Amino acid sequence: MATKRVSLIIGEELNNWLDEESKKTGFTKNALCHMAVERYKEQREGLKQVKALESLTELLESMQSGNTDIQTILENVKER
Repeated sequence: MATKRVSLIIGEELNNWLDEESKKTGFTKNALCHMAVERYKEQREGLKQVKALESLTELLESMQSGNTDIQTILENVKER
């Protein structure tokens, strides 16, 4: 995988925390920032999956309640 360099400007307090965390863990500050961005990405992708599952659940509940007009069901799910 190709890598790209990213410049990051952070406050003194966060920089000090990264220095200390780097010393404690043995990870570079760059590695800690990389891990943090990866976790953030995973969380965002997880939220998308949760929202998709919620929409699917709403769709199934609507169908179970007797609504069989798929177009109407899909329009209602999209509005939420």
